[in-house]
Amino acid sequence: VKRRPGDRQLGTWVAVDGETALVSTLFADDGDTVYVLRRNGVIWTQEAALTVSGETGNTLVNSIALDGNTALIAGGGTVSVFVRTTTGAGTTWTQQVQFTPADGGSGGFGFAVALHGDTALIGDIGGAAYVFVRTGATWSQQAKLTASDGAADDFFGGRVGLDGDTALIGAWGDDDQGNSSGSAYVFVRTGTTWSQQAKLTASDGAVNNLFGASVALEGDTVLIGSQNSGNQGGGAAYVFARTNTTWTQQAKLTANDGTLGNAFGQSVALDADTALIGAARDDEQGNQAG
Repeated sequence: VKRRPGDRQLGTWVAVDGETALVSTLFADDGDTVYVLRRNGVIWTQEAALTVSGETGNTLVNSIALDGNTALIAGGGTVSVFVRTTTGAGTTWTQQVQFTPADGGSGGFGFAVALHGDTALIGDIGGAAYVFVRTGATWSQQAKLTASDGAADDFFGGRVGLDGDTALIGAWGDDDQGNSSGSAYVFVRTGTTWSQQAKLTASDGAVNNLFGASVALEGDTVLIGSQNSGNQGGGAAYVFARTNTTWTQQAKLTANDGTLGNAFGQSVALDADTALIGAARDDEQGNQAG
């Protein structure tokens, strides 16, 4: 990436789909930028630098998502949609729309975002997740998702995942198994109606585990990070699988060298039969080298 003067914390947020990647900056002097990179063979080149219109300096990118030729960039309480168009004259990215929740949200709208096809899932850490759908070039709010047993400081909406007609929403501050033990909720869409299918908690959940601090979803499998559980509090990630409408815990994943404070499970990704789990504060190469 060709960095501009003032760019800082390059790579704070990243997303990838096929041969395209998004890489964000944070705390840039004139407002944050999200770079689009394109791969040709083994070579990656910068295709575009996206900035949100109507925003000025100090705009923080909270989260990003990418699917095909569509990108979501959340920041400043709004979510902007960018689309890629390729013609004989070249490739361009343009801002298609910028949306906010119909009810104004809680101020945490866009804390987490997910995108699949023409459906966007936008988390509001204040206790909701909003579904927007695209018809042609027009986006409209389809639903507002809330937990059936939501409570203050659950942080429902702080992490979200989306695949087809299934949404996964983390609530790491939920207290079912002790203060901030955490949980995650599964919602499914039938037609245009969304309903809660399950609430997931760890089989060994305990105080301050932060289960739901990260989430990933593909098909009938979910991966949920719990960064303070596991080996000596080093963190864990839990795999749940769905059969018909029933979700069961399939595995608990921990690092073979996990120690207290590693934050294993702070970030997770899932594709088919492979899981990737970040441990941001592992000390193997120095204090919190990761």
